[in-house]
Amino acid sequence: MRRRPRTTHLGDQVEDVYAVVRGSGWLVVDGARVPIAPGHFVAVSQESTRYLLAGADGLDLIAVCA
Repeated sequence: MRRRPRTTHLGDQVEDVYAVVRGSGWLVVDGARVPIAPGHFVAVSQESTRYLLAGADGLDLIAVCA
């Protein structure tokens, strides 16, 4: 599993929404592991620490930060 660096958006004051397109994995938010799969849409507040873990089949998603 590959992981993106942990991040927050306190500095830029934005929130994230992830739309999973293909594959599966986990979104880890404030230490809680949330399983994600195609068709899932997940919003994360700016103060939450988050990172993504791809499963064995990879993880393709669209990230919108606004």
